[in-house]
Amino acid sequence: MNVDIDKKTFYSVISDSLRNLVTRSESDITLRFGLIADFDLDQNIYQFDQYCIERTQEVFLNRKKYFYKIICRNTDEILHSDLALFETALAILKKYVNGGSGIDILLQLDAQYQSAMYEAWSNSERINQSNYILAQAKIDAAKQRMNSAKKKIVSINNTN
Repeated sequence: MNVDIDKKTFYSVISDSLRNLVTRSESDITLRFGLIADFDLDQNIYQFDQYCIERTQEVFLNRKKYFYKIICRNTDEILHSDLALFETALAILKKYVNGGSGIDILLQLDAQYQSAMYEAWSNSERINQSNYILAQAKIDAAKQRMNSAKKKIVSINNTN
């Protein structure tokens, strides 16, 4: 008899938890993304609502790097491409779903990240060919700008 009560209690707790998650997801876009978004690892596509984020691997300064584009699934229109960070693509996707503004600042921050990444990677290629201390200082400064831009993007992403 105790087993039956434990099963009933278990199912009741699970049922209440799921109802709570669904209710909370109505006002929490991040939770809603986590619950119903579809990520296809084979095709490198993250889908939510009428949008998807597609990941492509490209060669960037003789290194392999993933870039992201946002596509409207209804029209197959590429809304944004060559995004350096998945976090940027996800934040923009959330802006589209919420009808919010602020996409331009996310694009600017992603461009800052990409520019700093280019500087860091190009200086790391030159580190053996030139003054090591100067090249390392440039790499460190570029990495700090990359981290700063990414933190701002993640902060915007978390406020949606």
